[in-house]
Amino acid sequence: MSETNPIKKTKSTDNSNNSYVRTFRHGAIAANVFCRTAPGGLEYLDFSLSRSWKTNTDKEGYSQRFFAKNRDAMKLVIDDACEFIAESSTTAKLAVTSDNGKDSAPNVPTV
Repeated sequence: MSETNPIKKTKSTDNSNNSYVRTFRHGAIAANVFCRTAPGGLEYLDFSLSRSWKTNTDKEGYSQRFFAKNRDAMKLVIDDACEFIAESSTTAKLAVTSDNGKDSAPNVPTV
């Protein structure tokens, strides 16, 4: 089963250097996509992986450690995140020039 969460909110740390964009989830495994800014000013998208867990005593949390049984879900969220980043990059490149040939700066980061 695949779930995606649309853009909900933007969390900023380090002066807008680390903005949340979207989450892709398959079961307990999630890929979180972020927009970051390199020291030279280039904006790019990347993602991190996490695994949610819950104990018998209802304690919940997240981990960046995975088990062999997480392989299939990890492949799916990685593919989803990479496809989203590639599509976002393509969309940004197509929107860079307007009809009159002048550059316009889209809000979609490029990779």
